[in-house]
Amino acid sequence: MIEEKLKKAEQDIKAAGVEVLVLKFLASNYPEELTQMIVNATPMRRTASVKDYVGIAVLLASDEGSFITGQTISVDDGVSMPKQAYN
Repeated sequence: MIEEKLKKAEQDIKAAGVEVLVLKFLASNYPEELTQMIVNATPMRRTASVKDYVGIAVLLASDEGSFITGQTISVDDGVSMPKQAYN
């Protein structure tokens, strides 16, 4: 498995991803109470829009992001950081 990944890296094939919290259009399908719980758990107190993810996706696909591989980048308004960091 490691050999396969190294071979892909040598061929300039990258594997990177963007972890999405909750997009506004998805949250519209949730019960209002669940959407509000999610919003309340985020430091900015809102759901994400597609615009919130475009920049990191463009970076990962660009030459500037060519050294980023094997990573999943969380774009989650800080939800994944310790709660005391933003309280």
